[in-house]
Amino acid sequence: MKAQDAECCSLPDTSGPRRMSYGHKDVAFAPYSDYWREMRKLFIVELLSMRRIQAAWYAREAEVDKLIGRLSSSTGKQVFLEDHIFGLMDGIIGTVALGNDTFIGGVDTSSVTMVWAMAELIRKPWVLTKVQDKIRAVVGDKERAQPDDMPKLKYLKMVVKETLRRVKICGYDVPAKTRLLVNA
Repeated sequence: MKAQDAECCSLPDTSGPRRMSYGHKDVAFAPYSDYWREMRKLFIVELLSMRRIQAAWYAREAEVDKLIGRLSSSTGKQVFLEDHIFGLMDGIIGTVALGNDTFIGGVDTSSVTMVWAMAELIRKPWVLTKVQDKIRAVVGDKERAQPDDMPKLKYLKMVVKETLRRVKICGYDVPAKTRLLVNA
């Protein structure tokens, strides 16, 4: 794969993605080329810049409020957390990307990662307690962490990185930056 990896980088040319992306003119479906590399740079600089991420804080705040409301109304009932986290990610990404609540792409990966992180923290209560203590120390009397609190939450950042660290999947080691095509 090292010698021929460029040959495997592009997705197959099918009619659905061709129509959705106006002839493969977007980052997701464009074939690997100079055009794709320029589009990717533009995407990262314009949409994933720190300025844009901080400007989207309102969406995260609103969606977290909705999540807290849904969980509060479920007091005493069994809650399937994955559904709620999926809704949270859908709302945040949809609001930021499209200005509405109907966006699915990219949500599943984020929600699965959050559920994985929550499960790991539940399995290791001493880590959960330490994360909570560190957050409380930084946030103080405020109801929630604010964007300017994030650089101070170093332990939380390390927990997130540990969640995203390499793990065996079905007994296989999958190296970083591996692109997988799953036939499910």
